[in-house]
Amino acid sequence: MSGVLSCKSPDIREQVLPSFSASASLQPAQHQSRRLRSACSLAPTQHPLSSLLEEVSRDHFPYPPATPEEIAQFEQRVGWKLDPDLRAFYLYCNGAELIERLPDCPYQIFPLSKIKRARVAIYGGDDDKWGPASAYAICDVQDGNYVLLDVSRQDNGRYPLMDGYHKAWPNPKYCGPVARSFSEFLEGILRTRWNLYWIGE
Repeated sequence: MSGVLSCKSPDIREQVLPSFSASASLQPAQHQSRRLRSACSLAPTQHPLSSLLEEVSRDHFPYPPATPEEIAQFEQRVGWKLDPDLRAFYLYCNGAELIERLPDCPYQIFPLSKIKRARVAIYGGDDDKWGPASAYAICDVQDGNYVLLDVSRQDNGRYPLMDGYHKAWPNPKYCGPVARSFSEFLEGILRTRWNLYWIGE
């Protein structure tokens, strides 16, 4: 999918996530955290989730909502419960293409049926050597990279999100935090309209 966009704009990792390139070595987690705080404004969301969902419906490409039965089936399959942000999102729309339609979509939030462990999404194997069982790919950002949900812990009742950079996963030094909640992540995309995807090649 590397040919989907022209890639003439600066690497999204300069704007959203830590910098990666073919010639540069992976940067320390301290540098990564500083970039993330600057780019993602890791702070409480400024708008209620309801207004963010209205914006998704108005300006982006949401899928039809999930039913309570579909959510229950999903939770039984994965063995963990959606947090309040995620439950509200999936009852409103069962995934979405943000900013552009596929195949030009830089952020596809997966429908429930496509959410899988990060190690399966990235490596195709469900084994501990490929990363923790508690990390799930929830958003495709192209070129084999994902935004991941960490269901092993919560911050104020919400699961945090992290970088699922396929060349470094599961090294925690280089796959650091993206947002403290799904609503924070969603607001960051809608507020800044990040319309690039991770190059990293």
